[in-house]
Amino acid sequence: MFNWFWIACWTLIWLPLSIAFLRGWAPAWIRGRSSRRSIQARGVAGLLLFTSALIPAVLGLGGVSHDDFLLLRLAGGPILILCALALLIGSAVANRRDR
Repeated sequence: MFNWFWIACWTLIWLPLSIAFLRGWAPAWIRGRSSRRSIQARGVAGLLLFTSALIPAVLGLGGVSHDDFLLLRLAGGPILILCALALLIGSAVANRRDR
C-alpha cells in the first residue's frame, strides 16, 4: 500500500512541476533570478529525482528481492540524486557567472 501511495504522491506533485520547469515555465520570482536554461536544468534535475524516487517503489511492487537488483537500486537511488545535485549546482554557478 505504501508503494502505491509513494508513486501517486510523486507523480501528482513532483512530475508536473518538473515538466513545467523543463518546458521553461516558472513562477515570476524564479524567472526574475534565473535564465531559461537554468530553469530547464531544474526540470531535468526534478525528473532525475522523480526517477530515483520511483525505482524502489516499482521494484517493491514487482516483488523483486533486495539482492536481485542491488546494482539498479544503487544506480537508481544515490547516483541519480548526486547527478541531479551536480546539475543544480552547475546550473546555479553558470547562472551566477552570466549575471
